[in-house]
Amino acid sequence: MTTLAFRPVAAWRDMACGTLFCGFALVGLVSVANSPALMNSLGQGLDPGPALLPLVTLGLLLTGGTLILAKGAWRWVQHTRNHGPTIASTLPAVAERSPPAISQHLHAAALLGTLALLPNIVQWLGFFPAALSVATPWLVWLGYRRTRRFAQAVLLGCLISSLLCLSLYLIFITLLDVPL
Repeated sequence: MTTLAFRPVAAWRDMACGTLFCGFALVGLVSVANSPALMNSLGQGLDPGPALLPLVTLGLLLTGGTLILAKGAWRWVQHTRNHGPTIASTLPAVAERSPPAISQHLHAAALLGTLALLPNIVQWLGFFPAALSVATPWLVWLGYRRTRRFAQAVLLGCLISSLLCLSLYLIFITLLDVPL
């Protein structure tokens, strides 16, 4: 498959993905907003109530979906500006591709397996070390798989996993006082 054939399909894929995430977030936001029990608890002093976490999560999901949708629209505009508006000629080339290798599915299964083991690791090590021990190898591996630069993948994987685990710790354990 050529780069020219991939770009418009990637643009459509990004726009479909962004639309799905935005739609899911909007349905969730409407559900939370139409729940008087959740919304009445929101402004009650120092305790934000149970509506805070769904609103923050759905707001982030809507923001991410909007960014993905904008990326797809940007790709589509760039493609039509450079190559014309047709996509019909590129779709058969993409449809003829073989399905992804079984290793792609094995990677997803391995990730789900490590996530299933995470509660046991949390009981053994505690939250922060357990989250770091699961997140860091996965982020390093994903970074290496994308860039093929080991030192860069290790540096960014450690940095991102540390920031991710620290933010989860601060939000859930310190701020919301979620018991483990």
